[in-house]
Amino acid sequence: MKKTGLFLAALVLAPTLASAQTPHPSFFELPSTNGLGSVHYSFHEGDHKVAAFFPHLYKQCDADTAFTPNLAYDMYFGIRTGEAVWMNTRTESRVEYELGTNIIVTEQTAPTDTGDVLLRQYLFAPFGLDHPGFVYMLELEGEAPPCALFSLMNFRMGSGADRLEAETITRAGNGWIESGAGDYVLYLRPVEVPAGFHAGSAGPGSPWQVMLDGSNYQLGDDPVSGDDLALGFQFNLPAGVAAGATSSVAILVVAAPAEKAAAMIADVEAMLTGKTPDQLLDEARADWTAFQGRALLPAGLSTDEEHLVRQGLAVMRMAQVREPNIDGRTPHGQILAALPKARPAPGEGIWNVAWVRDASYAIVGLARHGYLPEARDALSFMLRARSGEYAHAVGFEYLISVCRYYGCGREETDYNAQGPNIEFDDFGLFLWAFSQTVLADPDDTWWHEHWPAVRDLVAEVLVGLTQESTFLISPDSSIWERHWNGNEKNFTYTSAMAVAGLCGAADLAGLMGESDTAGRYKETVSRLRRGMRDNLVDAGGVLAGSLQELNSGSGYLDLAAVEGINFGAFAIDDPVTTASLARWHQDFFDGTPDGPGGYYRNDDGDWYDQQEWCFVDLRMSVAYSITGQTERRDALLDWVLAQSRENRYLMGELFCRGTADCPQRGDYRGSVPMIGFGPGAYLIALETRANPEAPTCCAEPSTVAPGLPDPERTTGLPDPDPDPDPDGTTADDSGCSCRAGGGRTPAGIWLPLFPLALVLLRRRRR
Repeated sequence: MKKTGLFLAALVLAPTLASAQTPHPSFFELPSTNGLGSVHYSFHEGDHKVAAFFPHLYKQCDADTAFTPNLAYDMYFGIRTGEAVWMNTRTESRVEYELGTNIIVTEQTAPTDTGDVLLRQYLFAPFGLDHPGFVYMLELEGEAPPCALFSLMNFRMGSGADRLEAETITRAGNGWIESGAGDYVLYLRPVEVPAGFHAGSAGPGSPWQVMLDGSNYQLGDDPVSGDDLALGFQFNLPAGVAAGATSSVAILVVAAPAEKAAAMIADVEAMLTGKTPDQLLDEARADWTAFQGRALLPAGLSTDEEHLVRQGLAVMRMAQVREPNIDGRTPHGQILAALPKARPAPGEGIWNVAWVRDASYAIVGLARHGYLPEARDALSFMLRARSGEYAHAVGFEYLISVCRYYGCGREETDYNAQGPNIEFDDFGLFLWAFSQTVLADPDDTWWHEHWPAVRDLVAEVLVGLTQESTFLISPDSSIWERHWNGNEKNFTYTSAMAVAGLCGAADLAGLMGESDTAGRYKETVSRLRRGMRDNLVDAGGVLAGSLQELNSGSGYLDLAAVEGINFGAFAIDDPVTTASLARWHQDFFDGTPDGPGGYYRNDDGDWYDQQEWCFVDLRMSVAYSITGQTERRDALLDWVLAQSRENRYLMGELFCRGTADCPQRGDYRGSVPMIGFGPGAYLIALETRANPEAPTCCAEPSTVAPGLPDPERTTGLPDPDPDPDPDGTTADDSGCSCRAGGGRTPAGIWLPLFPLALVLLRRRRR
């Protein structure tokens, strides 16, 4: 039966392996954020409109709060001359970002009595606005006859499953408030006074239908209440637009909690005083010019590579949360793994969550390329977040999350039937990112106040987690989040990141004059290098993904192990490096030799594992840079660039490999745009290409062999006697309430295991 299954799998993949891939567009929406909220333009077939507006960037504030809602059903413009046309019915001839910004620009044409006219739209979330919000602007390019421009705004502010019941639209100063049963209100503010406005529900009296019928919107101040309300504005251009001239209208849409609506309106009015639509656009462009002016770009970039780098920097800025730290919430500075989507596929994971791992690659990319304030803000988020709720599983008190964070600054880990994710690689990753940020400007002492906690609750934890029996970091869930309770393993990636992190910590200890501490970290690195060589290399000299898989005799290859080479645990002239890169390429590369295509991540075989990973391509390119395999490196980087260029310079999580459930090779799947696993890793890859020196490790492999027994450790079950959390909740309240894949694991599933947990938790590692 197993042979039949393998044969069928081969049949599915055989055409894939034989054919070349072609870069092509496969992601059809663009996000724009100001670090507070995100708006999304969709050009999926049948859309051509604003399709989403989220009042927070992150998925969920805390375990007991709902997911951040999409407040928009849709929003779009229209034009009426002799013919009435809503622009969501017109396909774009252009849809892209202005390079290196969050400014989305589209172009469409519409018919008039004198021929087609060009309508250009701009959509952007201004960083000069300290609220979730966006500007939506329509520019009509002449020559155009007398006409009227219209906007339709259909938001979801009410009650019910679709948030469309019992909404109210009310005149408020120079704009309109839309509200309902939800926690938010919207302020809809035309930048210039409209000739008319109209609110109503779907049907003959809706703003949509009134415009198509040739009627004008009227002025009036009476509130409108009902279900599924929409608001429309009308702007008249009785003289049309002269040839070579343009005329613009714009609307600012801003969200706020209901209790803060008055302050939000005051801020918006102050921002708009004396401003035209063109001035708002010019201000946004100037802000982005200043941001991009700080970039320290890797040497040797092509024009296209610079485009992707600059758009990647813009995306990283868009993915960093700017919300203030107030009322016990500490969201500021976090960098999400990805931005949310307007049109997620059913069951698709959307990673607008702050993972330590993704953030670390983003932080290093920022710190090395001119964006130290942003890197420090991201580190500060993790330093002040409420973590340490899984000390019973780690065996030590600790500072940095074992998985990820809720948006309001509390540790989160997700559960499934195999238990939680407990990821010790996060400790090494954080130390790497922290030390790289410090070393980018070692004369700045900002980090001194944090050093005692980083030393004692991160670096020392890794020292304590290094097993005597193997000289490897103790079993964990690691990079691919294999959960716990029998799935945890001594993963190569985790030990490799411990090497990177502890070498960085040794550098910092040296700067602080703590020579004994630096020596202890180097000694631990020495032991880890010996443990990796003794326990993680197969008979053919190939680096395995984990000790347990290697001992099983099969299914042990994993490209996450490449970090053992990239961070110097194995030297570039080591036979293990040569054998590993050759075997990984043989087993995991899917494409044409030194041409299009890349790598899937391991031989575990589930759907997620089997697709090509952009992040893995980028990390493999680093290994090829430092080992001098330039043709393979360049082919990988060219492929990632070509795919990203075709998708408006946004970087995807996965590329389809032609499997039965992902048939179109090269299609984007998963979250888009990725952040640390996208532009963060891309910047590091290009920097390594420009400076391909062999990585140096801070310690040689130990001459002492591992083999002493280890103290007992826990299984990672929930703590049966958790200490109260400072905010009044318990660790179990947070842990067992975490969501994964849209579902919830009931805490009761663990009750039968509590007697076993009590026995195992009696002894904790020192």
